[in-house]
Amino acid sequence: MHYIGMAALMLEGSILWDRRIVGVSVMIAVVASGVALWLAFRLRDKHKGVFVTRILAALVMGAAICAMHYTGMSAAHFHEKAHTLPGGVSELGLSIWVSVTTLALLGMMLIISLIDSHWRTSRLTDNLRQLNRQLELQVRFDALTGLANRQQMDIRMQDCLHSALLSNKQFAVIFLNVDRFRRVNDTWGHSVGDELLITIAQRITSLLTREMTLARLGGDAFILLVPEYDEEKLTTLLTTLLADMRRPLSLCGHTLSTTLSAGVSLYPQDGETLHELKFKADAALHHVKQDGRNGWAFYRPEMSTAVPAQPGFLQELYQALESDRFELWYQPTWHAKDKTIHGFEALLRWRHPEQGVLLPGLFLPTLEQTGLIIPVGNWAIEAACRQLHFWTEQGFSQWTLSLNLSPIQFEQPDIFHIVSSMLDKYNLSPSRLILEVTESTALKNLDRSIELLNAFNHAGITVSIDDFGTGYSNLLMLSVLPAKELKIDKSFVSSMLGNEKSRKLVETIINIARTMEMTVVAEGIETDEQQAILTSLGWSCSASAQTVLSMYVPELRNDHDIVEIWTVSRGGQDVPISCRLSLTHVTPDGDVIVFEGISSHAPSGLKASRSATYQRKKQGFYARFFLTNSAPMLLIDPARDGQIVDANLAALSFYGYSHDEMCRKHTWEINTLGRGVMPIMTEIAALPGGHKPLNFIHRLADGTTRHVQTYAGPIEIYGDKLMLCIIHDITEQKRLEQELENAALRDSMTGLLNRRQFYNVIDQTNLSHLSAQQQFSLLLVDTDHFKNINDLFGHLKGDEVLIALSRTLEACSRQDDLVFRWGGEEFVILLPRTSLETALKIAESVRAAVAHITLPGLPRFTVSIGVARHDPEESIDALFKRVDDALYRAKNDGRNKVLAA
Repeated sequence: MHYIGMAALMLEGSILWDRRIVGVSVMIAVVASGVALWLAFRLRDKHKGVFVTRILAALVMGAAICAMHYTGMSAAHFHEKAHTLPGGVSELGLSIWVSVTTLALLGMMLIISLIDSHWRTSRLTDNLRQLNRQLELQVRFDALTGLANRQQMDIRMQDCLHSALLSNKQFAVIFLNVDRFRRVNDTWGHSVGDELLITIAQRITSLLTREMTLARLGGDAFILLVPEYDEEKLTTLLTTLLADMRRPLSLCGHTLSTTLSAGVSLYPQDGETLHELKFKADAALHHVKQDGRNGWAFYRPEMSTAVPAQPGFLQELYQALESDRFELWYQPTWHAKDKTIHGFEALLRWRHPEQGVLLPGLFLPTLEQTGLIIPVGNWAIEAACRQLHFWTEQGFSQWTLSLNLSPIQFEQPDIFHIVSSMLDKYNLSPSRLILEVTESTALKNLDRSIELLNAFNHAGITVSIDDFGTGYSNLLMLSVLPAKELKIDKSFVSSMLGNEKSRKLVETIINIARTMEMTVVAEGIETDEQQAILTSLGWSCSASAQTVLSMYVPELRNDHDIVEIWTVSRGGQDVPISCRLSLTHVTPDGDVIVFEGISSHAPSGLKASRSATYQRKKQGFYARFFLTNSAPMLLIDPARDGQIVDANLAALSFYGYSHDEMCRKHTWEINTLGRGVMPIMTEIAALPGGHKPLNFIHRLADGTTRHVQTYAGPIEIYGDKLMLCIIHDITEQKRLEQELENAALRDSMTGLLNRRQFYNVIDQTNLSHLSAQQQFSLLLVDTDHFKNINDLFGHLKGDEVLIALSRTLEACSRQDDLVFRWGGEEFVILLPRTSLETALKIAESVRAAVAHITLPGLPRFTVSIGVARHDPEESIDALFKRVDDALYRAKNDGRNKVLAA
């Protein structure tokens, strides 16, 4: 530019140039241009001291331009008598040309910048749209097989159900399960198992039509939706499908043969809700597996009875425990001679909401099969001790209480501790509690029984052999078992009158017990004659079965209101709340205590005064634009500590304040950043113009918060230098983005991080640069016998197991540990900066915690865990091979084990 200007001079004679100095000026121009480009990109980023850096950059650029100009001028030499020639452009014309050219260049640069900005925005929008599509696909489809996942299948089934209701059409739900899939994982490893699932998914998909939908539920379980079916179509499909699965597969150098089992439920014959259809398809699948697998079946009503512990019955049992519908009824025990009460026997009853009071024979087997007997039994022990304590306070300190222990309770490792802790809790003498155990239970594991019964005896607790004569009746064992009481079964008592042999047998039992210094209790005395016979023998006997003494409940009566001050947490602060307590009667629940909160109004604080420099004017384009715009707008005065001086109707409606209240606010009062927003606002106010989009969280009048995107920039209106802030509510957009992101990186059922996120974490960690202290450890957790849980109780109960296991793994993990659901019943725990010894301790705590999980309607379950520590330079695949081998050894060693690689 400089030399072109010099060439335009109209001089007499030519200009002589010093080539060396010209070269220096060119170098200065090149260096200055490079520095200009570097500064243009470098100063885009915000960092501390950027304003001072920009001033220094401007000074450097000015110095470079001056240096280039004066260097170029020093390179030019003119003749001594050279002068300008007439003509050319006048000074005025030159000024006009320079101005026009400068404005034209600036205009072109502005247009180019706008086009570039629009292009960048469009490209970012396209990228965001594509990313959202990818996230949505990840949310709805299984990461391993590419099939629809559980969430997508539920949506598809809802649509199919809605369509069937409108068009009166039918559809089928098919549960598919890979037979003995666990053996593949245990024998060849999880990588071969994953390849098998992918191949099976591809084979099934190749046989389906476009209308059908196949989804992976998890593990080796699939679900197939067949709209508008007919039986011939289903029969052909399933026959072809199972036959195709029998063809051998070649995977990872191994030849595998596998089969499928399938259960089918039909709409509307088998159910009109998705839950019913899923449950009955699962029941049909269970029936096929019970019949030997490798087949399929339509659901039939009798198949529901084949599933142990039906979900409806189990749910009612669980609700009975939760809603306190189990009861202890107390049957008195009398001294035969003086007819005084010796004590009571606690009898378990279930007050069913529809069937009334149920006897133990109807529900006790289910409690024992599902493991529910443990929590119910613990409740019964505490309830019995609590009642015995109440009788003591009433003055009946001589009464005893008998309680039955089921076989599963008797085998509990901590049963002695449970009983002892309840006696200590209610300050009871151990001699007043009698524990009844059937003879078959006591003789099942004789060594342990003797050890446990001796412990009870040493503690002073009486042990009674219940239902004597109905089991093994090994009289020799009576001399071995340390029991102090013997109960004769009521079947002998009821037959004494008409059968002399039964009477002699009872007399013999009583004589044997007398010889061994044991107390004898006869059950089931229903007539005076029976009682007279046993009274003549001089021993205590139980009362009539019709004599029942219900548990005494003290009445609560208080005519005065009780006021307590409760403390609750709101917004991270402890807030006192006054509660009034009163007693009222509610049918059919009876007397209940009502807690009524008493609200109090907090005094409002002082507000800042409104800025006096700004006055709203209702005329003019800007005023009409501001007042009538549907977008919330605020005018802010940065010079007055960010005071809000005006707000349009949309802003008042959005924030929930009146105009006067809004204008007494400062911008940092409505922003969750507080005064931290002031430096940002000051920087925006210093911009030469234009608006800058920023994301904040604003606080509304009702205390709630909203995500907003603000377009803020300086503006001068009516002589006042203010800042215009246009508000866009993006709360819903943020929520959807967060849900999509979380769903793509988390397992939809358990809420844990998924396998994809595991590899994301590993990719962000440079494994080759980790020091020895930074090496991490890995736990691979596998649920033992999970296949049996799915087969016996159904996939819905299996899901409950996985969810409960997930919560336990999280509870056992440290703050920096990461828990992932790897797939099916497998989980991975990543332990950063953890030695192998520490990892083994954590794994053992996980194993012990899982063993104590109790779920309604399910037996207890265990886990096997493989542990490995990452070695320097080791790949993640090699690490997984080691930890998988350790898990395989733990399962072969009997399961419920922790082994290190």
